[in-house]
Amino acid sequence: MSVCSLLILVLHVFLTAQAHTSFVFSKFNASTLYQVEYSSIRSGAICLSNQSQRVSGRVLYPQPVRMKDSTSTNTSSSFSTTFVFAMLPYSSDPSLSGQGMAFIITPSKSPVENSSNQYLGLLNNSNIGKPDNHLFPIEFDTVQSGGVEDIKANHVGVDLNDLKSEKCEGAGYWIGNQFHELYLNSGQNIQAWIDYDHTQQQLNVTIVEAGSPRPQKPLISLKNMTLSNIFEEQMYVGFSASTGAVVEDHCLLAWSFSTNGSAPELDVSHLPSLLKRKKSNSRLIAAITTTLVLLVLLLVAAAVFRWKRNKYRDVKEEWEMEYWPHRFDYKELHIATKGFRDDKILGFGGFGQVYKGVLPSNGHEVAVISIFRKTTESLKDFIAEISVNYG
Repeated sequence: MSVCSLLILVLHVFLTAQAHTSFVFSKFNASTLYQVEYSSIRSGAICLSNQSQRVSGRVLYPQPVRMKDSTSTNTSSSFSTTFVFAMLPYSSDPSLSGQGMAFIITPSKSPVENSSNQYLGLLNNSNIGKPDNHLFPIEFDTVQSGGVEDIKANHVGVDLNDLKSEKCEGAGYWIGNQFHELYLNSGQNIQAWIDYDHTQQQLNVTIVEAGSPRPQKPLISLKNMTLSNIFEEQMYVGFSASTGAVVEDHCLLAWSFSTNGSAPELDVSHLPSLLKRKKSNSRLIAAITTTLVLLVLLLVAAAVFRWKRNKYRDVKEEWEMEYWPHRFDYKELHIATKGFRDDKILGFGGFGQVYKGVLPSNGHEVAVISIFRKTTESLKDFIAEISVNYG
């Protein structure tokens, strides 16, 4: 081998090494990724849409990645990525969601204007389908949007400079010949793999519940696919999401990526869960609601008890202490006369009806008069008469 050939070989190896990018994030902090618009960090996860209506958010690996060979061959690089994401709507109606998220390879850090709602923070109505977009998204969409030929609400699609997918499948995974649907906005952690081999011109997309083995059969497999017209030499890799009238969380929990090689494996066993967060909030709300209901019931019970107690309570007036004999409690007389039943009536006196009764305390028979007039003077007269006659 000549010296010139050796130098060319060494230069090629050096350039190849410089072109290779590989990273892995098992959790995120504020300085991990480049965040755009409404993205935020929550408990080690990075969420793209900030629980706001009609917004778009984006997170990207901070440095551009070489996605095209700069030599005369001008071919796109192979790449491999795997990540764990979770989406959870905040609507009380489970049929409503908004809107979805996408893995993206893009030449621009910033999203275009008016790219919320069905545009997933990627494009707007004025630049859909333009070849100079140089945009490669894999969409994880939860809404069937009009005008982009979505096959259903819950789907995964491969797009090229557009939101009309080159290939689109309902979200799920294969085990043998059996297909299992996977609801993207269920709140559960979902792991995705995206692999592109430029030599075979083949793209594979696979998803499954995080923690489950990777299915052997991809959800989407595209052959004879070249990305050399899509990719520029330097591109940014990351994620984009948007909301519409319905607010939805779009969170990234872990991510690894590699060009010209397999993406590093992810340990998903320690990842947080949106479902636990919502369950915790639900438990707190349920606990507060239960406490308030119990408090109201206790107050009602106390009010009823007080009312019943006052119903049978005799209040002695001060003037009564001057006379003898004193009154019995109303409750005791009520029992003695069997509730002032008609069959206990002995007759009528000058002050009211007279009832026959038996005192429950000692068994003595008594006559109980129920006074018609309820004025203080009539009561005084009645007590005075008893005091004179029987005192």
